Amino acid sequence: MRFLIIIRRFNGDVLLTSPLIQKLKENYPQCQIDILVNDNTAAVAGLLKNIDNIIIFDQSFRQKRGMKRVLTRLNTEFNILKRIIKKYDLSINLTATDSSNIYAIISGKKSIGVGEKGAIRKSWWKQRFLGKCFEEDFSENIVLHNIYPLEYLKIKKNDLYVSLNIDDKDIENSKNIIDDEKKFVIIHSSSQFFYKTWPIEKTIELAEKIIEKGFQVVFTGGKGEVDLFNSNRIGKEIGINLIGKTTLGVFNALLSRCCFYIGMDTLNTHLSAALNKPTVAIFGPTLVKRWSPWSRESQSGAEKEKGVQTYGNITLITPEDDCSGCGLAGCQDNNDSRCIALEKLSVSYVWDNVYKTMLEKNILN
Repeated sequence: MRFLIIIRRFNGDVLLTSPLIQKLKENYPQCQIDILVNDNTAAVAGLLKNIDNIIIFDQSFRQKRGMKRVLTRLNTEFNILKRIIKKYDLSINLTATDSSNIYAIISGKKSIGVGEKGAIRKSWWKQRFLGKCFEEDFSENIVLHNIYPLEYLKIKKNDLYVSLNIDDKDIENSKNIIDDEKKFVIIHSSSQFFYKTWPIEKTIELAEKIIEKGFQVVFTGGKGEVDLFNSNRIGKEIGINLIGKTTLGVFNALLSRCCFYIGMDTLNTHLSAALNKPTVAIFGPTLVKRWSPWSRESQSGAEKEKGVQTYGNITLITPEDDCSGCGLAGCQDNNDSRCIALEKLSVSYVWDNVYKTMLEKNILN
């Protein structure tokens, strides 16, 4: 049996295809599972267990203009189609775009696709050519959305979890940064956008409280605008500043060795949950029920949109404000916006919940 999974979205979306992949492998042990992703999420696809081949959609055409852009994209599409056309027994598309559904139809003897809610009835060709087409439902966790295809295959939806590859070399490299004798907490202080990020001044104040309890604090992050903004303010005065200085593999290795993780609404928080680390996640305008980290222990994501809730090894903190969990890109609904409710969240409120979680998980012993 040969499967193709098509997921051309963000890093977190790619990561959270893992429960579907694990179920396919459990029920078809000899199967081949390939995954088609955008080039900027290929590194995350490389973390997933039980993937045989990663097919990368090159988006470099976006940097070109005019006819050159059109021709480059056509060449990209042609090369993808040439590689996948009718090569699979079942193609599963998890991205609600026409192009990804077309890939599923062309690549598989049978195919499953997805459409935006309310739009499938208007898309006669999806009904006609896809073996099964389901609607996106933003009221449920993304993991539950991604396992809809299991119904088609009559596979039970139990014991859902994210399974990751962690390289031994990355473990050794992480020990060169901080050795096993030191108890450390990771704080991932940033997200892709400012509207998903708690103010760095408050994050530093939180870190100081953790250091007072005898822990090392390791700040992690990427090389984006928000990451570098935070890194410049952290400097070298507090904790170990690794923002922009580690690969995703080394970050995962550090994560596997830390005793506690605190992070924003970002991929890294989902990675912490996947490794079953005691995790405190701080969310702002994001739809919490949809995008909260998945807990294998409780077999769930978050159940409410606001306030503090604990499920499994995860404590999720969201402001109580009316506008919290609005689903918009900050208060101005654009990528340069801020989330006022998140920025108002006090250090004492977050620290009280971090400290409580540390006590409950015996981290302070």
